[in-house]
Amino acid sequence: MIDIHCHVLHGVDDGPNKIDESLRMLDEAAAQGIKVVCATPHVDSWADGRTEMFLNDRMNQLQEAIVKQGIPIKVILGSEIYFGVGIQSLRSYSFTTLGGNGKHWLVE
Repeated sequence: MIDIHCHVLHGVDDGPNKIDESLRMLDEAAAQGIKVVCATPHVDSWADGRTEMFLNDRMNQLQEAIVKQGIPIKVILGSEIYFGVGIQSLRSYSFTTLGGNGKHWLVE
């Protein structure tokens, strides 16, 4: 099973405050049979290169913790994009597409 919409990144909008909470969420997801989770923080047309660096940093922290804890789940980065004027400006950022594939947006 794949979860394509999850606010699992710690300290990012609707996600948990601490990484330990993220790990508990992912451990429970794995126990329920989920193999892949797409972390989808909210993104708007204000997002830029600093946003990308911040989200990638959070993902790296989470990935390291997942390996350390031995949680059998893969987490990929995407975004939940607020629909509105200017969202086309987000096309140049890989973090806006599910898994950075450049093809699929999750739009709210």
